[in-house]
Amino acid sequence: MTDLASSGHLICMASGENQASWEMSEYENGQFTYYFVDQGMLAGKADVNNDGVVTCEEAFDYAKANCKSQSPKASDNFQNDLLP
Repeated sequence: MTDLASSGHLICMASGENQASWEMSEYENGQFTYYFVDQGMLAGKADVNNDGVVTCEEAFDYAKANCKSQSPKASDNFQNDLLP
């Protein structure tokens, strides 16, 4: 996925290039998708500043903090680096 990184794009991945990602029947998705999309964005749990908007960065941080069996990765080519 990091091959897709280009100016103005943020790539959020469930794991690194040489790591495994986990599908879990209890989540009905992969663990990363569950925390990034289902819980982080759709349920609004990633809205840390309570402004009613969940950004990709908020959703990624939420997913990364909650994924216990994998290590989510993100890649961006924004000036001044969007990600910490």
